Amino acid sequence: MRGALPILLILLAVVLPASAQVVTATVAKKQVEAGSLFRITLEASGGAIEDPVLPELEGIEINPAPISNISSMQYQFSNGKQSTVSRRTWVYEASASREGAITLPAIGVTIDGKPYTTQPIALTVEKAGPAGTIRPGNRSRLQQRPPAPAPQTRNVPAEAPPAGQKPLTFDDLIFIKSAVGKTTVYQGEQVMLRLSLYQLDSMAIIEYRGGRTYPLPEIEGFYQGKAIDDERTENVNGYEYTLHEWTIPLYPTGVGDYYIGPWEWKGYVSASTDRGPTTVQRELKTDPIEITVKSLPERPAGFSGAVGKFEIKSRLLDSDVIQGVPAKLLIEVTGEGNPDAIGAPVLPAIPWAHVSDPAIEIKPPDRQAALQVRKTFTYSITPQEVGDRNLPEVSYIYFSPEKEAYVTETDPPFTIHVKPSGESGEMVVVGGSQEQRAGLKELADDLHPIMTSAQPLRPRGSGVALGVLGALAPPLAFGFFWARTLRTRRLQEDSAYARDYYALANFNKRLEQVSNARDPLEELYAAGAGYIADKFNVSASGMTSEDARAVLSRHLPQPEMVEGLLKILRRCERYRYAGSALQANELQALIEGAQTVVEQVEQALKERAR
Repeated sequence: MRGALPILLILLAVVLPASAQVVTATVAKKQVEAGSLFRITLEASGGAIEDPVLPELEGIEINPAPISNISSMQYQFSNGKQSTVSRRTWVYEASASREGAITLPAIGVTIDGKPYTTQPIALTVEKAGPAGTIRPGNRSRLQQRPPAPAPQTRNVPAEAPPAGQKPLTFDDLIFIKSAVGKTTVYQGEQVMLRLSLYQLDSMAIIEYRGGRTYPLPEIEGFYQGKAIDDERTENVNGYEYTLHEWTIPLYPTGVGDYYIGPWEWKGYVSASTDRGPTTVQRELKTDPIEITVKSLPERPAGFSGAVGKFEIKSRLLDSDVIQGVPAKLLIEVTGEGNPDAIGAPVLPAIPWAHVSDPAIEIKPPDRQAALQVRKTFTYSITPQEVGDRNLPEVSYIYFSPEKEAYVTETDPPFTIHVKPSGESGEMVVVGGSQEQRAGLKELADDLHPIMTSAQPLRPRGSGVALGVLGALAPPLAFGFFWARTLRTRRLQEDSAYARDYYALANFNKRLEQVSNARDPLEELYAAGAGYIADKFNVSASGMTSEDARAVLSRHLPQPEMVEGLLKILRRCERYRYAGSALQANELQALIEGAQTVVEQVEQALKERAR
């Protein structure tokens, strides 16, 4: 009988179902050091088991990414039927930052659609002892991170550092820096932000809590350029560190005091110390940086909007210039500054040719010239006269923060030779004597001169209405074409009128391209700023929302319309500066809002004109 008892217990364990839905949480030890890692093991069994919902508690931080996540299935028999029970086990790493008694709250897990919770766990957080001196040359022992560190009762002699090197602590294994080249700049001037992360990988295993994606500090009030990252080694106090460095160009959009927020790094560092293998949590934070932005002096006529240091060069891309055939004139602006603020150079009048609006291309900087930007403007020039013709001098005005003054860069004029097109200048004339008509040249095999009929012409009868219409048609047609000619001439000669005339059409055209643009927010901002600039004949280069407010307030008496357009521009600025992406429905709402406000502005301006 006594021998049958174990067999009976085994049969009961197989036949009877285990506790169907069970959730438990355990910790290896209930006394932990502040700042040291400890592990929480969470187990759940039942049917469909979802991932747990980790609590938020001041003083305890749990890494949401488990270091272990195991799933298994167990078969059970009950009343002759077989069933399965799912089991899942998670192991999380946590750390406590506040000393004293802390209760780890219940952790929730949903099983088969029903919520279950673990029991709370009481912890005692003790004052952290010294982490110990780092022992060089023992990184290989740390490839598998040990369990949550516990104080060591035995002392292991620390290896002496090489001559000339000071003993290392955990503060020396990883540290960060945030710096800018200057803290007082002009509006639109380039501010180079450098974020530096130093890691002593040869002596420690360093793990960032967010993987390899390091968040940038909070940056508001600046247009943010493309970050350039670099990785190299650098000697610090006799040790070779791996240096990860990010260089980010920033361009202040307003005037006043602005701040670049602290840069933070949170992670875990494991190293061999005189206390044995030790893992600690590290939370690093740099100081915020204050930037004072000064306003630009009064802007001269022709100012491009560019702030920095630039050069200008022009050249003709076509070797043969032929009358009536478009040729490409390329003007290249290179230097240091915000590429979006580099406006198109204003070409002087070229009376012997027709000049189109430029096509614009921005070439991104390479790693060797991270501060350099190159922007090209390609104009299409169609010569209408032959012979030697002068392309006039091209000038470009920008503001130099170094000189604290506006600078004009010029490219000298040069002469080009325009060849005739080679087309015949003969005219085909209808009428004249029979001898003259016989001398007309045939233009092609299937195109012959038009000959008048040899039969006599007879008048055809017409009514009075047709007669009156025939008498009025010439002056009406003349008036129509004369008005059209005057408008065409004005569009060619009056740039302010032309920009106002095409402002709405250009805006709608750009608005259609927003959704498919590489940077929809930038394209939407450019569409709104371009409309304001065209409508009121101002420069769109480098236009900020504050610039737009000043322009709109002078021309629109309705404050709600001014605020409507500014709201669109500011939202674009805010998302661009923060580096955030919009959802498709949010972007569509912005597009529709911009279209509605612009239509209201158009209607208001028309009513005021009447």
